[in-house]
Amino acid sequence: MSKREMMAGTGAGLTGTDMGILMSMREMMTPNVPLLGQDDTLADGVALLRQTKLDALPVTGKDGHLLGVFTKAKLMDAFLAGAQLSESLSNYIERRVVTVQADTPYAEVERRVKLSPVGTGVVVDSDGRVLGIFTKVNMIAALFKEAEQTAAKLNSIYAALPHGLMVVDAGGRVERLNPAGVKILGLAEESLKECPLVDLCPGLDLSTVLQSAQHLLGVQAEMKGVKVLCNVSPVGEGAGAVIAFQAVTDLEQVALELETTKRLNETLATVLNIAYEAIFVVDERGRITLVNEAACRFFGKEEGELLRRPVDVVLKNTRFSRTLKTGMAETNEIQVIHGHPAIVSRLPIVRQGRVVGAVGKIVYQKIEEVKEVAERLAELDGELLCDKDKYGQQKFDREKYKRETYNREKCDKDHYDGEKYGKEKESLERQAATFDRIVTVNSDMCRLKQEAETAARGSSTILLTGESGTGKELFAAAIHHASPKRKGPFVRVNCAAVPENLLESEFFGYVNGAFTGAQKGGKPGKFALADGGTLFLDEIGDMSFSLQSKLLRVIEDRTFEPLGSNGTVKADVRIIAATNQDLSRNVENGSFRRDLYYRLNVINFHLLPLRRRPEDIVPLAHLFLEQLNLTLGREIEGMSPVVEKLLRAHAWPGNVRELKNVLERSVNLAAGTRLEAGDLPLYLREPRRERNVKGVLSWSEGWKPERVFPREGREDRLGRESLLRALELVHGNKSEAARLLGISRSWLYEKMRRHNMG
Repeated sequence: MSKREMMAGTGAGLTGTDMGILMSMREMMTPNVPLLGQDDTLADGVALLRQTKLDALPVTGKDGHLLGVFTKAKLMDAFLAGAQLSESLSNYIERRVVTVQADTPYAEVERRVKLSPVGTGVVVDSDGRVLGIFTKVNMIAALFKEAEQTAAKLNSIYAALPHGLMVVDAGGRVERLNPAGVKILGLAEESLKECPLVDLCPGLDLSTVLQSAQHLLGVQAEMKGVKVLCNVSPVGEGAGAVIAFQAVTDLEQVALELETTKRLNETLATVLNIAYEAIFVVDERGRITLVNEAACRFFGKEEGELLRRPVDVVLKNTRFSRTLKTGMAETNEIQVIHGHPAIVSRLPIVRQGRVVGAVGKIVYQKIEEVKEVAERLAELDGELLCDKDKYGQQKFDREKYKRETYNREKCDKDHYDGEKYGKEKESLERQAATFDRIVTVNSDMCRLKQEAETAARGSSTILLTGESGTGKELFAAAIHHASPKRKGPFVRVNCAAVPENLLESEFFGYVNGAFTGAQKGGKPGKFALADGGTLFLDEIGDMSFSLQSKLLRVIEDRTFEPLGSNGTVKADVRIIAATNQDLSRNVENGSFRRDLYYRLNVINFHLLPLRRRPEDIVPLAHLFLEQLNLTLGREIEGMSPVVEKLLRAHAWPGNVRELKNVLERSVNLAAGTRLEAGDLPLYLREPRRERNVKGVLSWSEGWKPERVFPREGREDRLGRESLLRALELVHGNKSEAARLLGISRSWLYEKMRRHNMG
């Protein structure tokens, strides 16, 4: 704290005028007083003065304008002159009266009243008509009121000051000590009252201040063993003094912290500038606030030319707006910038749960070196996997079994097609999922993400519950990606989509000759394919009771038997199960094994439906817009406020899946560069026409599924558009969609798989 700042804090030299009375005459005057006329008698004047108990009353002419005031002093003059009560009072009017308007400042009124022989003034409007009167008593009362308010303000400032403040009287005795001073000295204020300053601070001489009204600045002293730096200011003329002080140790600590901060900033600047990546920071509005030297070289501009500029102006195809809107990080993504490939990362800066900026990193130099390092790491990883130790032979045999059966499957002509490629691509996309890609600003979902990421580090079985379309598979993939088994495969099985008679062979595989029609050479099951990784059992509530017991054995023993085999195969697999059913209720009604339920329900995460986290709707919508622009080749820049309002107002029974379907439909139909209300489905624009529980639309009375989806040959003729329409009508509920189409649920999943609808 500087000497000047300490001096300002004492409030020395304040006068009544400096306090600035802010009240106007409207607040001080006595309004609605009775008026005397110029033709009234002295008797009328006496009666009104007695009635109002005022010392003066305004007298107006016939036109209503003020003539003067009739005072008690003028009344006495009339009696002394022998006037009768019946006589007109016009000869006894005091015409030298102070008149002011209602908004006249106090200081101006004060100046005029000092020059007036009358203790009463009149408040008039702009036309000279009387509004009220005021007296010197009114002005004194206003001064007292203002003084009370000023004292309250000064007391608040006195208590809130961060440095010590001590008031001493003219005799050099302590009168007051503020809370900061009490803390600095470690003494109670009561114990210091009336204490001579010379006893408290022997080295501080106030004689110059008290006698000559001079200020002392930057005086070092010692108060009760505490070294302090003081500023001393006189109060009035010989009325005492105010001492503002600060502990020297506190000032030294502040100086040390400033020096430490300065060195950290210098270190940060050095680290940023030796990095070959372009690094820059933007605030919540997307304006650049910090850049390193590599970023200046990359943009071809000086630092001053980049700071405070919008990042989307400097970098045309940036996606920083998405990071700032959604709070979702994007790391190590390939992006073409200035015609050259670059590795781009965008990380949000979150403070108290709110995105306040983002950090960007662009690797644009030595891309080939990065590629070579990645390839070398992959080679080393492969060499480590092939290295044999005392457990190597067992590992090798299991890998050999999977490799040989997989190769036979790959060479089978029926499987080597575009459908196979689509499944592999989908699997890779799932494996790339991370918790950073799960968009949410809801506090409960953010906490769930943190807990799931912590749980991912272990190997325990995890059960994900929640309504259909809440993102259970995305969570499962993120858990896998954050787990020790992330380098292994992530294999998904939809328990509801696999026909009953194929469930066992799908899970455990089979050996050559296991049954009539079996594939030559056998086929690995899902457990074998997921070895060393994660097996995701989606819709576990639909698993047959007979298969549940075999699954329980695998979970407990970590072994399984392929169909037709007498030997067991070790299963190094982590299991994540998911369901939209209430498994505890299924246990009670006997459709789900109690022991399997407890084995699966080791760690349970319940994903909230979208209607319980409405704050996520718009961020998710913006995310899907960007994804759909890439997949559909569109350039939709955003959505209108009306669209956002409609999206927030909808209950989303189909949750995130329904939201994505709605946006896909809208992006396909949008005519402009942003989504408008007309691009949304009718049931969003007119919520009163919402479908009822039975799946029949109230706005299409008499509508039957057979009219749109004829039963004859329906399973063969159903195309992508029919499936999308059915799913849209039931808000993404697959059970409802299957019933609506008149097909089995497993067949619906098969048709969706064929049309690559996820």
